[in-house]
Parts: sequence; structure tokens; C-alpha cells
Amino acid sequence: MGMDVYGERPKTNKGEYFRNNVWWWRPLWNYVSIECSDIITKKDIERGHFNDNYLITNSKAKKIAERLLQLYNDGRPQAIQDKYKEDSKPQSKFNEMCNEAASYLYNNIVNKQDGKITCPGDMKEHDPDNYKRWTALASMGKIQFIETSYPFDANNIKEFAEFCKDSGGFRIG
Repeated sequence: MGMDVYGERPKTNKGEYFRNNVWWWRPLWNYVSIECSDIITKKDIERGHFNDNYLITNSKAKKIAERLLQLYNDGRPQAIQDKYKEDSKPQSKFNEMCNEAASYLYNNIVNKQDGKITCPGDMKEHDPDNYKRWTALASMGKIQFIETSYPFDANNIKEFAEFCKDSGGFRIG
């Protein structure tokens, strides 16, 4: 699942197409929504989170590009990226430990000798107690921190800005 963003009247290859999966798109569009709140409307902001071919006009796309490139050149996205990475280190470490515990549970505790369990999903039917433990450990949103799945990357901001600049307006699909 992702966001396929198509240029309306692309001037170059860069303006034809931009894609992010949903994990990358949300932080990008949230950043655009904050930094360009005087350029785009509340409706633009809201509809930018859906992939229903919503149009951002050429005029707005150019202004978004100009703003994002200026911010990029000033180092703002990089500073946010650095802070995000630093602030999320404890949560990322916790998630890593949960994944390791889930692997340990599956590889060392679950009894797979009868051949009925060949992957973690098989535990649902053949070892439901350990399946509950495993899913609690391995699944985002249960005990793991889901926000670490939404990366913020300064280069993604720059690439999107360059797309906007050459897109002739764009549709978020």
C-alpha cells in the first residue's frame, strides 16, 4: 500500500511520478502540511492522506517546491531527521528486543517436533497460547512502538520538492 503521485503536466522526468509507501508518505505529507499551511488548504491537507487522485494545482505545487527546497537548503529537514532518530532510539531498541524475543520464543520454546508447526502462523491452530505470546511480541501496535515505522528522511523531502517543481500540479493516488 502506498501513495502514487502523478504529475499533471510534467516538465521533466522528475515531475512525472513520485511514490512513497504509506510508512514514508505520512511523515512527508505531515511535514508539507505544517511547513506549507499557508499554501495548501485544510481540505488539501486532509485529502493528501488518501489515495483517491486528489489534485494539488500547479500553482500550489510550485510554491510547495520552493518552500521545501528552501527549508532543505537551510538544513531544517535534516535537523528534524536527526532529532527524530535520536528521540526514537529507545523505542527502536525496545522493538528490536521484542522481535528478538519473538524469534527466541518461536525457535527455542515452541515445540515443532510433530511437524505441524513450520512457521509462526501455524501456531495459531496448533499452539494458540504461544501464538498469542508471539503476536504480542512481534506485532506493531500491540506492545511495540508503531511510530518508529514512520521514518522521516530529509532526502525524501528534497525528492518530493523536486517532483513538485516539475510536476505541473499533481494527483495523489
